[in-house]
Order: sequence, then structure tokens, then C-alpha cells
Amino acid sequence: MLDSDLNMPVNAQMAKLAGRSLILTCSQDERKQQALQEAGFEVYRLADKNARLDLHAVMNFFSTAANQ
Repeated sequence: MLDSDLNMPVNAQMAKLAGRSLILTCSQDERKQQALQEAGFEVYRLADKNARLDLHAVMNFFSTAANQ
């Protein structure tokens, strides 16, 4: 999930699905990040461009994750 502002509700059913539930964000809101992590999401903070996720950073994240 790409979520620049961490608007994902902590009670979203997505966190209960099998497999990993990833949220990529550029938000600096540590409180929201921690709440989402406690709900079962993996939250990764990436670089921003004009207050939105930098798509180059997103692609780099996925290319690195694919090689692990």
C-alpha cells in the first residue's frame, strides 16, 4: 500500500490477511506509524518528492526487497 500521509485505518481488515501487509509512506508521524505497526502492518518510511512518496524510492525499495 502506498500511503503518503498514513491515512490507513488501524482497524483495516488488510492487516488480518495472510501474508505481509506493507505500507510505504513518507509521513513523519511516528504515532500513526507505531499504531499501524501494532495493528499488524509493516510500515516503511521512504523519501518524498513534493510531500508525496518518491516513486523512484518506491521502485528501489521493491527491487531491493525482491533480491533478499
